[in-house]
Amino acid sequence: RNPPARQRLWPGPTPRRRRPELRWALLGAAMAKIFTPVKCKGINSRVITSAWGQHPSFTALAVAREGGVVSFHSDEGDVMDTRTVTRPGADVTTISWSPSKPLLAIGWSDGTVSMWNESTGTGQTNDDSDVHSDRAVSVLQWSPDGMRLVSGDQSGRVNVWKVDPMGRLSTVCSHTRTGTITHCVFKPSSKAKSAAASLVSNFSVAEQPPFYFANEAGAVSIADDMGHCNDMVALGMPLAALLWFAAKEHLVVLTRGLVLAQFRAEAGTKMTQVMKVKLSVAGGVDAGIAGVSWLCEGHLATVSSEAIVRVWDLADEDNYVLPLADDEGTLAGERAVSVSYHPGRRLLAVGTSGGHIALWRLRAPRGAGAAVDDSSWQPERPLKALEGVPARTLSWSPQSHHLAAAGADSVVVCAESTLVRLLRGEWALVQLSAYDFVVEHVSEGARLELRTAMRTMGADMSGHRVLLWNGSRAEVHEVGGVGGGALAATSVEMVSQFKAPSLTLALHNDSVYMVTEGRLNVANLKGVVRSTLPFMDAEGPPVLLDVSKSILCACTSTGVLRVWDISRNEPRQLAAGRTFDVANAGPIYSIRANPFGTAVSILTQPANEPPAAGAGGRGGVRGRAHQLPAGGSAVPASAAAGDRSSMVYVYQIETDAFSAYDFGPQGASPVDHVWDATEPKLLGVITEPAAS
Repeated sequence: RNPPARQRLWPGPTPRRRRPELRWALLGAAMAKIFTPVKCKGINSRVITSAWGQHPSFTALAVAREGGVVSFHSDEGDVMDTRTVTRPGADVTTISWSPSKPLLAIGWSDGTVSMWNESTGTGQTNDDSDVHSDRAVSVLQWSPDGMRLVSGDQSGRVNVWKVDPMGRLSTVCSHTRTGTITHCVFKPSSKAKSAAASLVSNFSVAEQPPFYFANEAGAVSIADDMGHCNDMVALGMPLAALLWFAAKEHLVVLTRGLVLAQFRAEAGTKMTQVMKVKLSVAGGVDAGIAGVSWLCEGHLATVSSEAIVRVWDLADEDNYVLPLADDEGTLAGERAVSVSYHPGRRLLAVGTSGGHIALWRLRAPRGAGAAVDDSSWQPERPLKALEGVPARTLSWSPQSHHLAAAGADSVVVCAESTLVRLLRGEWALVQLSAYDFVVEHVSEGARLELRTAMRTMGADMSGHRVLLWNGSRAEVHEVGGVGGGALAATSVEMVSQFKAPSLTLALHNDSVYMVTEGRLNVANLKGVVRSTLPFMDAEGPPVLLDVSKSILCACTSTGVLRVWDISRNEPRQLAAGRTFDVANAGPIYSIRANPFGTAVSILTQPANEPPAAGAGGRGGVRGRAHQLPAGGSAVPASAAAGDRSSMVYVYQIETDAFSAYDFGPQGASPVDHVWDATEPKLLGVITEPAAS
């Protein structure tokens, strides 16, 4: 938005006139992020459950449906027909992805346990129908390393499976209790083996950590893969959740009777209760617990069909609430029915009875001992995901950071993207939604609309060409009629599209720079790779790219910067493998090269540890970086968490040195940066109030 006419954009005396490119960035608002829902195709029956693939090689969404069907869907909601699993005469009861391999365990109503292996490319599974014969599988739980799978059924039988890399199942041992097995959780602890060995004296130590399981009567037992099993506690009521609190090595139990308790496992079969509280929920026991999710360390979120989210601080035995409210009244009258938290994005998503998704971003300081309360959660604009039906379940993809919301008979995939605004020479690109853009010639005022059918996750511009991508394919658009001047331009047309399995791309003239399979490839406008820019194995794969006029800058996962002059056919390297080794700096999430190839500006996430006293660049003073013996790190912009460092770093290529400026004393954090088009030392920075 244009500022009011009398508003001063610059404090103090009026400065000299800023260059157009810098002015464009400084007048822009902080980068806006949006979620765009896409409905999964091919779902024509009741949805039972859904889950995202955990392994980087296969991140699809598995959707279990009534009628004995498990289908797989891409980030764009497209169904992978050849991989669909079907089992006539049985219904899916539960599904669970391996944390270490592209394997999906499926439990069926007829007692079959199936293992689907992505590498087959088909719907074929490895099945075992004997262990739980004719008794519906009620629980599937993987061990933390994916070497064991625990299954439980309606008759009280618990089976421990060994799973080979091809997904073949073999029984390790079995345990038997009474009633339906409802919950299972592993105890991933450094003390796991000693705890397992102490279950029964004079037995060998278990190969895997022990696990807890509970039945429908609330009886909790502990077992391992060596055949040991002991009853620990009887709660006398069904459970709503069985969780492991790793920081304190406590077992957390939440019952349907609204009792929250923590237990500490002692030697042998003893379990000591360390906390017990009766939850106060509108509607009482009849309301029940609709959803549970861990947040930051020790904070547990619960939803109970109320207009609030209750958060329980188990470490300090405190609690607070997050109300379902927004400025526009979108969530008025709706209730929270599901909850899911993404620790990497620091985003809390809550599904509502009206099909909306309420969002909060954790803005708490990362320092040790920092308190987190209701003021630490910043509400964001709610998202309309499902049309008038409750969002019964929510799940985040750990790899692609997409959010899936499931209703009664539909599933939508919501992708977060940053609205782009770019200035390349005289042409500007402004993104209005995931599908709509405006292309504008700044000096002559020509303004054209660009609409794509692809849900866009990123964009770049070079002259009158626009590159759009979504992580699986890319499109190149051109402004038509520019030969007669900008005002003669009539439309923006797509001239090519191609497969682009990447979220890291850049455009320069007729070349597309694209990171695929850890390599920086140079392709033409049709996606045909012409060459590859080299990186050493120790540097890691490139994760960030930036093009400024004819300067290309890349940063690898280990924080290594490389800069090229790409004005000629053969790129000329200006900076070869410089590691961002600044003391107390966090991972890099954004880089910008100046158009002259003499400097690179850098934004980072907060460091894990607070900066040491007297670090260079503190207090608003430029300073040389403190050197570290080891390298740094970088993350893709799409994976950067909510908090940002207060620092802006600049790598000066000619002197091979880093300098820094700290916005912390001003209570601000940088969110975007841009170099002036004609002044090589002039850098513009957009800030927002700091999280702390």
